[in-house]
Amino acid sequence: MPSTSVFIVTGAAKKDGIGFAAAKELAKIPGAAIVINYNSSADQAETSVATLKSLGAQAIAVQANISTESGAKKLVDAAISAFGEAKIAGLVNNAGVPSDGPLDQVSAAQFTHVFNNNVLSIVLLTGAASPHIQEGGAIVNISSAITHAPFANYAVYTASKGAVEAYTRAAAIELAPRHIRVNTVSPGVTATNMMTPDFHDMAANITPFKRVGLPEDIGKVIAFLVKPESSWVTGQNVNAAGGLVFSF
Repeated sequence: MPSTSVFIVTGAAKKDGIGFAAAKELAKIPGAAIVINYNSSADQAETSVATLKSLGAQAIAVQANISTESGAKKLVDAAISAFGEAKIAGLVNNAGVPSDGPLDQVSAAQFTHVFNNNVLSIVLLTGAASPHIQEGGAIVNISSAITHAPFANYAVYTASKGAVEAYTRAAAIELAPRHIRVNTVSPGVTATNMMTPDFHDMAANITPFKRVGLPEDIGKVIAFLVKPESSWVTGQNVNAAGGLVFSF
């Protein structure tokens, strides 16, 4: 029987999202134990857990607000205790929130909400998890191609994802002595239930491949960066955007 490999994937409760697509890819690894978190969507999380188990993985869902220190610690403690004190093999920081609006209408509350969910959650969870990540493990943070191909009215969201990329590079240096790799994946426009038909068509038109991304497209890239096959890659940002960035 293969040894247990624990993977924490945030923002993986919804079955049409990037986090769940990544969790499914990781569930195919022999001995995988997947820990997903949710804030309020318990029913969706349990459905996702059932799917991951059907792929042969162990899986649990943990309710935790990871933009708080107590929530981040709760998630890590649950992941470790659920699987016999096993070390964490990989952490995927996928949870986040969208935000738009013109510059002159940005409020302090909006800024705080976006940065708490998109940046602080990564800082706190990485801090809580890193002492328990095995040597040679991996962290993948989710950014966005918007940091390199910006749209108007997305300044705060873009800034939050830029912060994620900067944090990733710094964390990669700090964790390198333990051979823990830290990278970002920057998806382009990806088909989820948040996308309107008009935006879908516009995004497909400006992408060189003439379609929007699928969660599975991004999930495979994330899984590659978690697996040992990417053992010589750290501190990098991978644009998984169907060529959207170089088309600008």
